[in-house]
Amino acid sequence: MEAEAIEELKLQFRENTGLEPEKNAADFAGWLFMQRQKGIRDVILDLSERNQNQPVTVSHLKSILNRLLLY
Repeated sequence: MEAEAIEELKLQFRENTGLEPEKNAADFAGWLFMQRQKGIRDVILDLSERNQNQPVTVSHLKSILNRLLLY
């Protein structure tokens, strides 16, 4: 992950929790995990809404998430 992205996430963590990420590394890691989970859920919901006739499959979701992570 790029340094700029990490700094942006640290800033968001401070704003959301009032904690310093460097001093609260476990809390920061947990917060990052939750943000990732929310992002995955949002992708699944978006795909479901766009393709109501085709359920989201695991392979389709993996393909999309891999493409997102590469960019």
